[in-house]
Amino acid sequence: NETREMRPIYIIRKDRSVNAVPARIDDWNLTVFFTGIVHHSGMVNWQVIRRRMEGDATTAAALEEIAVAARSCRAALLERDAAGVAEAVAGDWAARRRLAPEVSPPELERLTAVALGAGSDAVKACGAGGGGSLLLWHVPGARGRIVDALQEVAPEGRPLESGHQDADKAAIPGLRSEGAGEDGPESSWDVLG
Repeated sequence: NETREMRPIYIIRKDRSVNAVPARIDDWNLTVFFTGIVHHSGMVNWQVIRRRMEGDATTAAALEEIAVAARSCRAALLERDAAGVAEAVAGDWAARRRLAPEVSPPELERLTAVALGAGSDAVKACGAGGGGSLLLWHVPGARGRIVDALQEVAPEGRPLESGHQDADKAAIPGLRSEGAGEDGPESSWDVLG
């Protein structure tokens, strides 16, 4: 079981107090895997926004579910509840997939099924690594098995390592990556309140 050090996770609470949580990637059960599948989400995102502005009930419901998943993920991270994070990540991805068929094309669906079959508790697509990445939430020790299974069906794919600038952009519901600043580290996770 490999342990890779990761920068602290900075949790900003609703009262704006900051709590630095030292963490290792295996503590958080997280892997970001670049699939090699290039996607262009700009047009899809615009279609979703347009449908929401036009009052489409299905789109509005899915966007509300994403917001609920973000709040749930934040709460689970604060409680260090791995099962709660997995549930929130899975809920976010299920809602996003209902927004448009292009959100998860067949080749991405295949990789998602492979990751889940290899032991990932939750999977969602994200833009880390330039697009076409999967965020994998799994039990400690499962990373190697999951990455091996994904590389078998997507040989151009690779896991993004902690500290890689693109790995820090992974989209966990309720999280965003912050850049360098006077008050913070070069890159950290910020749990939104």
